[in-house]
Amino acid sequence: MSRIERNSLVLAGLLHDIGKLMQRAHAEGDLAQISPTSAEAESTFCPVAPDGRYTHRHVLWTDAFFEWLRNEVGVPPDIDLALAQKLACSHHRPEAAGEHEALAWILTEADRLSAGMDRRRDEDDPEARHRARRQPMRSPLAGVDIGRGETQVLYHRVTELSPQPEALYPVPGDEGLVEQVPEQYQTLWKRFLRAVAGLRQVSDGRHFLEGLRSQLERFTWAVPSSTVDTPDISLYDHVHTTAAIAACLWRYHGADTTPERVRDRGVRAYRLLAGDLSGIQRTLFTLAQQGARGAAKVLRARSFLLSAVVDAAALLALRALELPAVCRVQSAGGRFVLLVPALEGVEERVRELQHQINRWLLRRYLGGLGLNLALTPPFSGEDLLGERFLGVMDALGQAVEEAKQRPLEGVQTGPIPLRFSEHGPCSVCGVRPAAGHTEGLCEPCFEEERIGQRLPRARYVVYGPEKEVVPPLHGVPLPGGAGLAVVQELPRDLSAFWRVEGLGPRQAGALSWRALATYVPLWGPEEVDDPRYRMRDAGEEDAEPPRPGTIKTFHHLACDALERANGSYRGRALLAVLKADVDFLGFVFARGVPREKQSLSRFAGLSRMMDFFFSAHLPWILENTPEFRSTYTVYAGGDDLLLIGPWRQTAELALRLREAFHRYSGGNPNLTLSAAVWLVPPSASVARSALDAEHGLEQAKDQGRDRVWLFSRVLPWGQAVEACERAGRWVEWVDANRVTRGFLQRLQTYLEMRRQAERDPTQAAWRARLAYDVARNFKDKKMRFEVLGQVGLEPDLTVREQTLDVLPVALEWALHRIRK
Repeated sequence: MSRIERNSLVLAGLLHDIGKLMQRAHAEGDLAQISPTSAEAESTFCPVAPDGRYTHRHVLWTDAFFEWLRNEVGVPPDIDLALAQKLACSHHRPEAAGEHEALAWILTEADRLSAGMDRRRDEDDPEARHRARRQPMRSPLAGVDIGRGETQVLYHRVTELSPQPEALYPVPGDEGLVEQVPEQYQTLWKRFLRAVAGLRQVSDGRHFLEGLRSQLERFTWAVPSSTVDTPDISLYDHVHTTAAIAACLWRYHGADTTPERVRDRGVRAYRLLAGDLSGIQRTLFTLAQQGARGAAKVLRARSFLLSAVVDAAALLALRALELPAVCRVQSAGGRFVLLVPALEGVEERVRELQHQINRWLLRRYLGGLGLNLALTPPFSGEDLLGERFLGVMDALGQAVEEAKQRPLEGVQTGPIPLRFSEHGPCSVCGVRPAAGHTEGLCEPCFEEERIGQRLPRARYVVYGPEKEVVPPLHGVPLPGGAGLAVVQELPRDLSAFWRVEGLGPRQAGALSWRALATYVPLWGPEEVDDPRYRMRDAGEEDAEPPRPGTIKTFHHLACDALERANGSYRGRALLAVLKADVDFLGFVFARGVPREKQSLSRFAGLSRMMDFFFSAHLPWILENTPEFRSTYTVYAGGDDLLLIGPWRQTAELALRLREAFHRYSGGNPNLTLSAAVWLVPPSASVARSALDAEHGLEQAKDQGRDRVWLFSRVLPWGQAVEACERAGRWVEWVDANRVTRGFLQRLQTYLEMRRQAERDPTQAAWRARLAYDVARNFKDKKMRFEVLGQVGLEPDLTVREQTLDVLPVALEWALHRIRK
């Protein structure tokens, strides 16, 4: 089958509804001036309504865009632009494609199946056209409902994708927002054209299509695909999954298919292929030195390379099954999902690929890491429609769970022979033999260190054949003969590479871009002489001198927790490990959307938006909030994160992230975070600390979710915010000499008596002792009542339970801050 035909079909799938955006950005009469031939093509491409009028006129605008693309940009030689134009413009009237009618029916079916409905109503009556130009997209996250509270109807501004809050957070659909939409469409369209014009420099169809897909994500993520149905599916998610279904159908039916065969939705033509890694946590924290010294150079790069193994597996699977990149319908959090054809031989190819990758993983990670590939049973087009799609997702979940029970499948098990030379074990992992040319490191750890040094300044990630990537671009090998490099500049010829990604839209230009949480704290020139970093408890054993532009060590991050007060620094130089994830995530995907509205496009969109919070918005918060810039990202993506930073800032960061997620999801009580903040000395075992944070997170979930574990207690988020505020007030009073540190420590004793009084009546005097202490030390009546209120007691010593409940955390928080 022709690669040109496949690429042309994918291009048609990506652009078949671009006319909707163009139409909303213009007045209806503009079409005749922009493209007269397109305006006159009604009888060719538009269906006819029972009343005789032409409908679905957006295809005429799609035709006009193709004319612009031909004249201003062009396409690579392995794409037939005329064929793509005919298919895209015929998707509501496939017979208009003439000799390519069967191909047009593939796109038509893909369009309908992507939306999860048989046929879309059109937007072409006058009232509908007016509404379409004023309709923002409804937030899909704000509409998720799993029965944990009422949802709101909120909308996204019509703007390009950005990690900034004003672009991401949904807002009420008041008249002010609606009035702005027409102008926002016009601005968005102009920027989209400028971005797509950059594709003229791309000479390879693979990179052209990925670059176009990326620009569509950037500019149409908040454009509703339909304004006559529930406008909560973005144009991007619709056209992306349409292109994926079309490519899969084309691969299944072959070049000689017929319209009748394509329209048969009872044929089980599809399967989903999922891939993820087992053993990530164990492999990530394999460090010879259990303390954190030197770990900051390794962890972020190791986490990145582990996710790169998953990316490489997805690319290898697409190549093995002869599918384009658009068939990757989910990519988040170290996992991918591909839509693949249910052809004979698919299982064998997947099995061979899994064995090949796992053999490589065994050699490199000595059995600690394994790739799981899981195929669903074949399903039909009917199974993509509405509530039947739930069965597909259930089958996917079951296949993934079964695959996890077979780690390293296809690899011979037993003792792994290792030969250690006079260089001994690796000084970083302590597991593999050190190589003679790598300064005491094994090859994998040496490569991780090299990638770690380049990652903070990298602008591009390049995947391709190992021989084309590793030696020329100083990259690292990946499974299946693949290679990866992170670079600041690209070579002129990209045709040998499988995938090239810019780390952000500005870096990518016309190429594909991805959000990647690579933020790590670097030394600034103004910090090198900061006296905090020379203090004894800051870890003076860390002999490496700070240099601007290099990564701070964990010992130095702990120092950032110290506060300056009265001419000196105080507080505890500790780290905090912050671990958080989304509650009930499996249930959110399975049941968060009404059964009748389930579809592949909604699944893809929900996954993409969830991932964007962790992989893009979180790094933006870290980079743009001064108090959080000393936060080290171990990993963040999908639905979870693991961060390490100075304890004081990290505890407040947990509260900030919960508030950000709350706003990102439209205040939806059905979408919540649970987290744990675990304090550790900078010399503690990173692996053990991460495990302890995991246990704290489990306790937060066991006690009801939507909570945070902090200072050995689980609090609802609202109480955690109150604890932070009360801790700040205690610190202010200590600084103003209104209370003493000794008084705060005595309060802890009274609280312990209160806890024991539940079982030991002799401890019931805690309240009287506390009241006596307050009366003895605070003679001013107003101050005495303020202190009692801060503690959680009324003037008559009546207990305010909620305030007393947060007092232990508030006291610990304050005492950690004022320690000298």
